Amino acid sequence: MSKRLVVVSDIHPCSKFGPVPPDWKMTDGSPAHTTKTTQEIFTFYEKCIDNFGKPDVLICNGDLVDGIQHLNAGREVWSTDTNEQIRLSTHLLNLWGAKEKYVTYGSRYHVESGGMMVERVIAQKIGAKLVGWQIPLTIEGQKCRFSHEISVSTSSWQYRTTSISRELVLDRLQRGDKSMNLLVFSHAHYFTFVGFSQQLGIINPGFQGQTPYGARKTPSTVPKMGVVSIDLPTLDFDYLTVDGPMLKPEEP
Repeated sequence: MSKRLVVVSDIHPCSKFGPVPPDWKMTDGSPAHTTKTTQEIFTFYEKCIDNFGKPDVLICNGDLVDGIQHLNAGREVWSTDTNEQIRLSTHLLNLWGAKEKYVTYGSRYHVESGGMMVERVIAQKIGAKLVGWQIPLTIEGQKCRFSHEISVSTSSWQYRTTSISRELVLDRLQRGDKSMNLLVFSHAHYFTFVGFSQQLGIINPGFQGQTPYGARKTPSTVPKMGVVSIDLPTLDFDYLTVDGPMLKPEEP
């Protein structure tokens, strides 16, 4: 018997550069902020669900809200209301129709609010079985571990495989024959995978276009959007990815 697992991450609800359903209403009934960019991303999000929906296991691998954006006074979100972000995130994740769900915590800048880990609330609302900084699971005999943050190369694309390769090698050196067969991280907003004998490592893409922060720090980097679907125990995997929309200059 096999199981199909899907990893979705970095959806950043209420970001001006993330997915928003075209008819989404806020709690007070007012229309949500939608643009060509937010609708383009949501349309692709729906396409991913059409291709890989109703999985046996859905890993919600962090940054499931965009947060209050305290370092830029909320300029990159259309709502800093944590409850609005939780509500949209819950809707987006439930669209997958998964049998089992697990949630990992994302980066604290995005997902911590007043000392509360917002993703714990999301995990409760979607009926997740576990929530934590990392989720170790054994599925169909394959040992898996999921966590959000991993070091990101901002100097050159040639080093994108370095961090995930290091994690695989360290895991094998430290655990020997008890090492993980599958390691999945997110956070980087690009897609990379590396495989060794009986081991697979993946950096999962997200669902956010280029942000002002990204344009400032790595202007040549095109964010990658999408999901990965993995069959267990074979570790065969499929994916659907596209380039995220880039920022355009505006008239003053």
